[in-house]
Amino acid sequence: MTPSTTGTPSSSSPTASPAPTVGAQIAAQLHAAGHLSADGLARAERVHGKVKTSRTLSSVLLEMRLVTDEQIRDVLRSGTVRAPIGELLVELGRLEPHELKLALAMQRERPSTPIGEILVDNSFLAERELVDVLADQLGLASPTLDAAAFDLTLIRRAPVALYRSHAFLPLRRDGHRAVVVFADPTDATAVEAARKAFGRDLIIGVAGRRAVVAAVARAERELAAAATAAHSSESGAVALVHRVLDD
Repeated sequence: MTPSTTGTPSSSSPTASPAPTVGAQIAAQLHAAGHLSADGLARAERVHGKVKTSRTLSSVLLEMRLVTDEQIRDVLRSGTVRAPIGELLVELGRLEPHELKLALAMQRERPSTPIGEILVDNSFLAERELVDVLADQLGLASPTLDAAAFDLTLIRRAPVALYRSHAFLPLRRDGHRAVVVFADPTDATAVEAARKAFGRDLIIGVAGRRAVVAAVARAERELAAAATAAHSSESGAVALVHRVLDD
């Protein structure tokens, strides 16, 4: 028989298995990690089958007290759960399915805008909630920037305009490595720009875009204040020398 040119498999062709849902991935990894017994998983799946229009599998596992929030976070941090951030937020109960659908529709009008940014901008969830889940999913730290102490010597190694355009900021050094916080640590262009400025071996963190923008603005103010203070000190020293010479 001549193969079909339409790309549609014939009835005798094997059908690919559907990809596991986010909840199924999380549950499988909880079981693999020893947090969830096979019997507990089977019971949760039966219950979920009856309430899946209103509950995710993860929420059923939590409500049945078969696992804890921290165990789910441990599984996410392991990097074994592969899912778009929107679907993961729904599975974890941070977002309603209809809210994700609406946000995705909005994203079609703004295709270059990350879905997380759309969710926050339209108040579907708080920026901190988004960052917490992203940090777990990517296995990264999520430092709070509003009270962070800046290493101005480190920040001076690149222009502030670079931080603004790529939405990242170096915070401090940890040994020989720079700790750099990104609004989008999956943005390869931004990460490469940081590596060119601070070395290949970065310690990468994640924060909300609004938090990064505010931190860059604060760092710029601190740089300006430090420069003004240094100029005043230098001017004072020069004036003192002149007075001594005049005497």
